[in-house]
Amino acid sequence: MKLKIGNKDLSKIMREVSKAGWTIERRANNHIKVIAPDGGFTFISATPSDIRAIPRIVRDLRKMGLNI
Repeated sequence: MKLKIGNKDLSKIMREVSKAGWTIERRANNHIKVIAPDGGFTFISATPSDIRAIPRIVRDLRKMGLNI
């Protein structure tokens, strides 16, 4: 899936998510819904502005079982 994301780090994460077979949906409110193969999901801001946002996204995805 090709998403237009301005943040390089977030783009890398989304590529890894996609390679792992997870589903990525762009939401109307400028967020991204990431759905695990087991049905679990999380929402991610498409424009993270906080310097702690990327590490938190990685942490949340790892908790859901993604190896990144």
